[in-house]
Amino acid sequence: MTDSNANRTTRQIEDHASIKALAELLRNVAERPNEYLKDNILRAALKSQGALAAFARPDLQIRQMSLNHQKLVATDALGAYSLLDVLRKGCAEALTLSAGREIRGNRKSKAGLTSKVSQLESDRALLLQDLFILQRAYDLRCIQARSYAQSADKATQIRCSKEQKELDASFSLRRKPITSGKVVDIKRGEKT
Repeated sequence: MTDSNANRTTRQIEDHASIKALAELLRNVAERPNEYLKDNILRAALKSQGALAAFARPDLQIRQMSLNHQKLVATDALGAYSLLDVLRKGCAEALTLSAGREIRGNRKSKAGLTSKVSQLESDRALLLQDLFILQRAYDLRCIQARSYAQSADKATQIRCSKEQKELDASFSLRRKPITSGKVVDIKRGEKT
């Protein structure tokens, strides 16, 4: 056997052992997520297939490899790469649920309440961003409809004007007007 064949065989054995060790680690995380909540490197590795392929734990003989190589080795060692990916997703979900339980179980403490407030503020900010995006898309659609109606016959223009007034009236029922962001008032009809 030549040196390159021996090296290739050694690498294959080590890669197979690495994938099996990784699968075992993922099974342990899924079974006992509380023990791994503070392992931020592992949690980051569970976010995507590529991140998991780049994950290395020399103490457990888990080696870093490219995603394509990991897929090939996992298919050979486990029978299918999808098994490793299902384990990855299951671990991520188990860690998320465990972290949520830890926070929710502590609602009477100041830290638990602070955490809840921070989560609610984060959710509110995301919802406001979504609202701004949706409002802008809606405004653009109204501007486009008005533009298309202007090139149509007189009856279509009248119908468009009537329906636009109904929409404007429904938006007058807003409780809090949107005054920031890139939202444009429908009546101005400006494109930004």
